[in-house]
Amino acid sequence: MKQPMPLWVLVLFFAWIAPASAEINYPYCMHVYTRDQYVDCSYSTLAQCQAAGSGRPTMCYLDPFYKGNPGTPYHKHHRSKKKHT
Repeated sequence: MKQPMPLWVLVLFFAWIAPASAEINYPYCMHVYTRDQYVDCSYSTLAQCQAAGSGRPTMCYLDPFYKGNPGTPYHKHHRSKKKHT
């Protein structure tokens, strides 16, 4: 008779396959003041946060737990500048 797989094996497996996108931190948060208040920290810039909250009772602020520079949640891709002659 087969024995069931130990619980710790399943926990390790599901922790290993977790998506990497959860590791991205964004520098700006939006507090939404509705009946079900919540905080959404998924904005790269203050302007992006303010635009998303436009027309709603919200407040945007710098995430106090963000360790990077404002506006840089991930590596930016730079285009090479070509001279037009």
